[in-house]
Amino acid sequence: SVEKIFFDAPWDLYFFEKYLDMKIRGIRDIQVASSLLYPTIGTVSLITLVKDGFDTDIIKPKKHQKSDWTKRPLSRGQIRYASNEIAWFLPVFDSLLKRLEAREFLSFFSYGNRRIELETPNLDYSPLLVKRIKGFDDLSNEEKHRLIQLGIVRDKIARRRNRPSFFILTNQQLLEMARTDSNLDNILTSKQK
Repeated sequence: SVEKIFFDAPWDLYFFEKYLDMKIRGIRDIQVASSLLYPTIGTVSLITLVKDGFDTDIIKPKKHQKSDWTKRPLSRGQIRYASNEIAWFLPVFDSLLKRLEAREFLSFFSYGNRRIELETPNLDYSPLLVKRIKGFDDLSNEEKHRLIQLGIVRDKIARRRNRPSFFILTNQQLLEMARTDSNLDNILTSKQK
């Protein structure tokens, strides 16, 4: 019965269900609200919502965003990063809720949240994901096929090692391999090796 405010709930729910065998109810997803209020944009970032609603810039260093969140204990930087972000959840949520109510969108918001609760997130690899990589459209058909195959391999390794896919290979590294058919040793960082 307690409301739980998320930003992009399916990703979190995947981990709750897969690793803790928990089903979460009472979800209120900020992204569901923002997609109703910003339909032409699609996914709106928390940074944009805070800037738009409160005329405040929040700084989210990429260093912490792309750090290893499965490693414990979390670093002070990771904790500060997460705390700074979460501190905005309630004000942003309340602001969006008022706007949804004014536009009579609350029933759509409730429907979207119920769908999230009912559908088990499936984060298995989809070849369509690599099509979003900047530069995909510039590849030849052979290179596109190679990129899709590399993406499948990268995500299988990431699942086996329980790591985000960008820890295995970044999108730019995949793109370079697809273009040049390079050897892994030439593009891996020392940390990746």
